[in-house]
Amino acid sequence: MDMKRIIWLAMGLGLGMMTDTMNAQDRANNPRGRYEHAVELRQAGNYREGADVCLEALKPEVEMNSSLRAEMLQELVNSLQRLNAWQEADEAVHKAAETYPADWRVLTEAASRLMSMPKHGQVIDGEFRRAENRGRGLWKTVQEKDHVQALRWLEAARIHLDRDADANDRGRFWEVMKQALMTNRGSAWALFEKTDLDGEPGFDDEEGYDEGGSGYPIDADGNPRYFGVAESFESAANDGERVRLVIAQIEALGDKLAAARASVSRRFIGQDRVVDLVLSTLLCGGHGLLIGLPGLGKTRLVETLSTVMGLDGARVQF
Repeated sequence: MDMKRIIWLAMGLGLGMMTDTMNAQDRANNPRGRYEHAVELRQAGNYREGADVCLEALKPEVEMNSSLRAEMLQELVNSLQRLNAWQEADEAVHKAAETYPADWRVLTEAASRLMSMPKHGQVIDGEFRRAENRGRGLWKTVQEKDHVQALRWLEAARIHLDRDADANDRGRFWEVMKQALMTNRGSAWALFEKTDLDGEPGFDDEEGYDEGGSGYPIDADGNPRYFGVAESFESAANDGERVRLVIAQIEALGDKLAAARASVSRRFIGQDRVVDLVLSTLLCGGHGLLIGLPGLGKTRLVETLSTVMGLDGARVQF
């Protein structure tokens, strides 16, 4: 190999290394790039490294939008779960909720992740350690503690929900709220109790709850007891009324979707399949590509959907 070829080869290798370094720096400075890097690390089995990327990105000094921050928290717990580091995952979701008390997406994700964690652990030196078994601590379960904490975070999230939540966001939030209300409530009888969000529950064996009755609840005269629909979350008499209120919110979203579909379909005759697919894409938070000849109404469809769904729309033409 002559000297000229060696020089060109060295220059090529150098440029490649510089490009890789620049790409790594761009990714490190870009929040979405950090998230994608964390996902790649987890998928490659580098769970500790992936978790560390997420922990660094969730620091308050890192600028990041609310949606990506919630995704980062979910990815963090995913990596820690692979490591069986449940105590660290517990601390991480509590830290995120504490750091971002007005971010309803983070609070909702924290509640969802908390509900999915193991409910057992040990009290060691006066501190509960989730999913640990060192053989020298006092075995405890925390189903009720997690139930109350998840509802607290969701109630705080509900207050901030109207700021920028679309129909997909609301559906996701109310589904998590319903799940939280039903968690650790084995029968309809249990839903006649109202979870106290101000109190601090003890460990499950210290609460002394009565076992719920079997079958559907009845009163002293044998008549069925029904759950009403509360006017507000605060005015609900019990958790059953809270659940009914949540279901009503979810059903209302379905009614709004049906109204939006009907409104759009009136302007696009014979295109029900296209309208349904575009609406499904919006509800899933995904991306859609409309392909067709000029003059078939692609732009008009997007503009109409933006108006009907209360979304911001903009046209970018190249």
